[in-house]
Amino acid sequence: MAGKPLPIPSKKELKKVYPRYDLAEAGKTFGVGQTLFFKWLQKRNIPTTKKPRKVRSDKHRESLSKSLRDKKRPNRLTGKTLICATCRTTFYKQKSHITSERNYCSYACLGASKKVEIKDKICPWCNSSFERGNLSAGNYRKKKYCSVKCANLANPPPRLLGEDHPFWKGSEARRRRRHGPKKKWRNAVLNRDKATCQHCGIENVALVAHHIRPWETYPELRFEIDNGLTLCQACHFNEHGWNLSEQGVKELLDERGVLIRRWTGFCLNCNCFIMKTASDMKRANGTIRTYGFCSDTCKFKLGGILKTGKPRGIKLVPLFEAHSAKKRF
Repeated sequence: MAGKPLPIPSKKELKKVYPRYDLAEAGKTFGVGQTLFFKWLQKRNIPTTKKPRKVRSDKHRESLSKSLRDKKRPNRLTGKTLICATCRTTFYKQKSHITSERNYCSYACLGASKKVEIKDKICPWCNSSFERGNLSAGNYRKKKYCSVKCANLANPPPRLLGEDHPFWKGSEARRRRRHGPKKKWRNAVLNRDKATCQHCGIENVALVAHHIRPWETYPELRFEIDNGLTLCQACHFNEHGWNLSEQGVKELLDERGVLIRRWTGFCLNCNCFIMKTASDMKRANGTIRTYGFCSDTCKFKLGGILKTGKPRGIKLVPLFEAHSAKKRF
């Protein structure tokens, strides 16, 4: 258990011994060290002085000079003087840091030694040279062929290409591209008809470039300007016979005033309200589905969809009739 702190002497008692004696000797008169005595001086507001101490003896001076010499003496060198493998300059390295035969004076020289000159490669299939481009060094090192086409030709199936691919939609599938021949064809048709519907003559509305000969039936006439006709949304719907409100498809106006077609109804499984585009509800034979699902989860809970478009074990009732009593739409 720590003892009680010593009482601090008065200012008069402290001045009797200090600055007459130095801090160490003055503290001995009170039985304390020089650190505690110095704190007493601060509490009693007694300024400390730099009074000359006793003259140092020759033995004391010799010991001080020896300690100074020991401090200035450099540490004993335990490493080696090496030659940089990149710039060939000499440098010192500690023994514990020497880990390999090749040593470098800096990280810059280390990075320069790892830098590999990238050369153009030659495709083993078409014998054409290709550059690195935007590929990283690792991917370019792994790349063997100049393109995916050459890689597919050099490595035939089991690669899933063309008809073997599970997502193959047929050679006549429409490829939607923002920038391509379809966009150029549409602009050309609209410019020819002066951006005016050719059926009702309306202007300043959303217009569509309609194919007179269908896209799927006449692939050779897809981008012929004479096969195009400028129509508004309403006339385009009537041209295709899409005005099918009795089957759940409705014509609506969006926030921009453009006429759109949406199928509204209720999920066949969870009975929640859903809205889909009319094209999503259209079957391959041209008929419109009278039921729908809000997600694939609900669809698979009912056993999936057969080729006929009817869920397994479910008696279908047109949604317009099933929910007409509920007056939800």
